[in-house]
Amino acid sequence: MTILARRYKAMGLSMQDVLFLGNDVVEYLDAVIRKGAEVKLAANWIMTDRLAAIKDGTISGKIGKQITDPVEMEKMVMKVFSKSPKQLEQYRSGRTKLQGFFCWPGKANPALLNKILLEKLNAKE
Repeated sequence: MTILARRYKAMGLSMQDVLFLGNDVVEYLDAVIRKGAEVKLAANWIMTDRLAAIKDGTISGKIGKQITDPVEMEKMVMKVFSKSPKQLEQYRSGRTKLQGFFCWPGKANPALLNKILLEKLNAKE
């Protein structure tokens, strides 16, 4: 059992709760607790919110974290563009094989990422 798991278990959360919350929400949970929220209530609220997001397709049930929000994904694409202006200019000048350069592994829904990426790459900006 990790130190983090022991810490939350000492606060009254089950090992199942700790594993479900995962590392990606630990900082958020800590902030909520520091504001005075009761530990179990805060953890249950976060888990319920996460399960609802899985159910409505906002995040992937497979990984429980996949980004499918088009607005959020568009922000990520624009951030990549801002960090790679030379490659963006090259792509728009005809080097379309650079499309893969703008893709990144991780939490983005691949189909949605590709759609948004192509729209933004081919925009007349």
